[in-house]
Amino acid sequence: MKPLLPPFKVPLPFNKDHYERLAWSQNKGICGVDEVGRGCLAGPVVTAAVLLPPGIQTELFKDSKILSPAQREHAFSYISKNAVYSYAIMSNQEIDRYNIWQTTLKCMRRAIIQLFNCHSRLPEHIVVDAMPVSLVGSVYQSIPLYYFIKGEQHSSAIAAASIIAKVIRDRMMVRMEHTLPGYKFGQHKGYSTQVHKASLDLFGHSFIHRISFIDHLPQFQNISSLQIAD
Repeated sequence: MKPLLPPFKVPLPFNKDHYERLAWSQNKGICGVDEVGRGCLAGPVVTAAVLLPPGIQTELFKDSKILSPAQREHAFSYISKNAVYSYAIMSNQEIDRYNIWQTTLKCMRRAIIQLFNCHSRLPEHIVVDAMPVSLVGSVYQSIPLYYFIKGEQHSSAIAAASIIAKVIRDRMMVRMEHTLPGYKFGQHKGYSTQVHKASLDLFGHSFIHRISFIDHLPQFQNISSLQIAD
């Protein structure tokens, strides 16, 4: 049995796709992991784990935040056809209960384990954007895991994961606009924009808002005074 491996924090800089090239030189895949929605006032956090096969490269693998919606959808389709992925979702209630840091770690771990449970060929290693995810206690705890900041810029696998998570979460928030039209979730996706804050001023918080986040906004220090929107 291999010894347990902690997540390894990697300093920058290094060449783009360094870990991809290491994996592919062994004819092995690489798993990239990222999240979307950590800084939002409303909605879930969504994480994705993408297993890129050896040699897959495309200009589509960029930080999801700098791609247009059409480019993200195109990249999502490409990843779906040429790689395998899993995603996990944790709700605003769980974020309020555990805090966003712990919730994101739990959500990332869940996405990774789901992916590996459904795919027989395991990666050479796992790369994660910024978060020290631990797989200790799972059957995958011996797979090396590296995390580093600005992951989408330095790793195609992490960029692919960011695209999957972003598209899935954006679609969810667009659908929520039909349930809660006054908040304009399709426009801001739950982020702390002026439009979103104006909606909170008008309607109070809804059932998908993160109370622990809103309570830190200066204008909403007394969250009990807000009315829950119907």
